[in-house]
Formats: sequence, C-alpha cells, structure tokens
Amino acid sequence: MRYGGHHNSPKGYGFYGSYILLLILIIIIIVLILYIININNKKKSEPFFINLLDILKEKYALGKISFDEYMRKKSVVENIHYSNPFTLVLLQRYVKGDIDSKDFFYMKNQIENNISLDALNEQLVKGEITLDEYKTKVNNSKKSQHKIN
Repeated sequence: MRYGGHHNSPKGYGFYGSYILLLILIIIIIVLILYIININNKKKSEPFFINLLDILKEKYALGKISFDEYMRKKSVVENIHYSNPFTLVLLQRYVKGDIDSKDFFYMKNQIENNISLDALNEQLVKGEITLDEYKTKVNNSKKSQHKIN
C-alpha cells in the first residue's frame, strides 16, 4: 500500500504528488523568466532600434566614435523610455552625432514636459531651431499664458 490511500482509492497522488507540484512550480518559474526576457528584448528587435544600433556600429567600426561613446550611446538606445514620439526623432539625431549627450537629455526632458507645444517641439527635434531659440520661445509662450490668466 502506498502513502495516500488504497490503490483503488481516488484520494491524492501518493508519493508522487509532491514531485508533480514541484514540476508545476518549476514550469511556472520558467514561463515567468521567458516572459520577462521577451519584454526586455522586444524593443531591441524593432527595426527602428536595430537601425540605430547599426548606425552606431558603423560609426565605431569607421573610427568616428570611441568605444566609450559607442557604449554610452548604445546603452541609451537600449534603455530609453519615452512618452513622446518626438523623442525618437531626437534619439536618431543623437545617434548620428548631431547633438551631444547633455543636449539630448535636456531636449528630451523639455519635449516630454512641454507636450502642449508640439509644433515647437517638432522644430527642436528636427533641428529647425536651436536650443536657445526653443528656450526663448517656450519662455515667451509661458509669459503670454500668464497674461491670459
């Protein structure tokens, strides 16, 4: 007679019940790990981000950027969180070397916080206006809003 009842009894799974439970727990853990890995790799597999990483690889291979700069920009591309589509245009300019890290993060912060100024944000990220012109126009916009209120 096995632990868990008589051999004809429908009670329990006997000695093997704990192994079945352990197997189910291991399967759940594996599924969770694969899900987390898939979430982290999803952005890296999108064509836009692959293209940016290819641009960086090419610039590094041609000696246009140092290894440190390559790793810094690669890290930004792989880990960027954005709430505004203009950030992607800005990221592209950053990877191409049109703007440096300091300006990139400042502009990213500005365009994500000044959502109501989409036309102005678009001009900034496309490089149609300088950062100083943007700051002036934002300040003028805020002053005119205060006068209305």
